[in-house]
Amino acid sequence: MQSGMPWWSAALVAIGVGVIVGLFNGAMVHWGKMPPFIVTFATFGISASIPKILTNGGSVPITDQMFAIFGRGSIFGIPIPVIIVLIASILCALFLKRTATGIHIYAVGGNKETARLAGVNVRKTTLLVYTVSGVCAAIGGIITASRLMVGYPTAGSGTEQFYSIASAVVGGVSLFGGVGTILGAFFGAILIAEVSNGMNVIGVNAYWQPLVIGVIILLGVLIDTNRQNISLTSLFKNVKKPEPSVTKQSLVQSQEPNK
Repeated sequence: MQSGMPWWSAALVAIGVGVIVGLFNGAMVHWGKMPPFIVTFATFGISASIPKILTNGGSVPITDQMFAIFGRGSIFGIPIPVIIVLIASILCALFLKRTATGIHIYAVGGNKETARLAGVNVRKTTLLVYTVSGVCAAIGGIITASRLMVGYPTAGSGTEQFYSIASAVVGGVSLFGGVGTILGAFFGAILIAEVSNGMNVIGVNAYWQPLVIGVIILLGVLIDTNRQNISLTSLFKNVKKPEPSVTKQSLVQSQEPNK
């Protein structure tokens, strides 16, 4: 926009960058056989550094007031960012539950090799998931810039490590893959936001907030890790031992020689 590009085309460029980063992540995970957490953590560092390099760490003012509609606009009193989140949540939830590709995403997340043997296109599914993730990150950046009306290279720094992961874990999304819902992640994000805002309202020191969120993440991962063991234990407790059809006495009598 600083070079004269219209706000809507600049927003499309931002979304295009998100698509490129998402495709890169998916390619590294699929063809590079790298752990997803390492790939996304590395590209996070790269993506966070490039804006600082381009701007020398300074902010870039946004003068086109039409761009403010994403972060500051409202429809019937409902803020535009809330509407965007609701629409995205509904579309993604329907996509995961009502389409074959959505079922394939759960299958690949649960066990990639089993999904491949079952005929799922693992490459296509992996690239799609990371592309959608990149688009969501780009839209989040657009909303943040629109709210501030400034291109601030460090905006949102810190929330990706605690609040986002905590929201997913609290919402029932398994860090091991294959388990979770959009609705659960949505309410998990609301819960974590309320916890953070609540601590601000009651005057809790800001240094305590990462501690509380960290404890929430630990508890969520602990429950997630032992979820299968807990369910198996309860299952075996409810299983009755079959009564032996042959008793010890009958076995001894059958072994005695016929008179």
